[in-house]
Amino acid sequence: MKNLFLILSDIHMRENQIINKIYVDNIYNVLTTLGEIDNACIIVAGDLANTGSRNEYKKVGNLFGLISNQIKKKLGREVIIPYYIVPGNHDIDFKGESRDRVNVKELHNNGTIDNEIESELNKFEAFYELADKNRCFVQDKLFNFRCFCTNGINTQINLLNSELFSTYRDKNGDDDKGVHYFPESSISKIKKKNWANYTITVMHRSPEWFSWQSSQN
Repeated sequence: MKNLFLILSDIHMRENQIINKIYVDNIYNVLTTLGEIDNACIIVAGDLANTGSRNEYKKVGNLFGLISNQIKKKLGREVIIPYYIVPGNHDIDFKGESRDRVNVKELHNNGTIDNEIESELNKFEAFYELADKNRCFVQDKLFNFRCFCTNGINTQINLLNSELFSTYRDKNGDDDKGVHYFPESSISKIKKKNWANYTITVMHRSPEWFSWQSSQN
């Protein structure tokens, strides 16, 4: 039994971008080197879009369809290919408004950052519409898990939104390393289930990008 986990990231789809079929065909060319596979899923680890606009996600949806066709061609049968997606900072629609590192640090320092989470999640609205179509983040917009279950092999795929309080067009040119935030109430939910043979956790950022409290938890 051979399962394929195709991992993509940083697509940065633009509204006026033309999807080059050559790149999609190249995915199939790579798959042909793997020998026979029995099942497949696709993991996209953030930055699907470039500015988080709805029209960009329409293009992403088209791309997903083309990739799925290549996977089904490799499998040799008609089957639903599951997508497991998480957002990156480019999946936030800032609507042109900048946000500095100083602004985010202020929320950390005055202890009000949890109060801003709901407002922050609204900036991912277009991403979550695509996620919902792929049954990701349906019950929880911060942490969700899915099961890629194939012939008795159960893989728990944890999906995390690691992009809360990303900066955008910081006037000082600073990055946002050390200011990202993931609430402890969500961290406590990340546990391997009894039914899982394997666990994969997907997030756009590694721990050093988070605030000290989040990274230590």
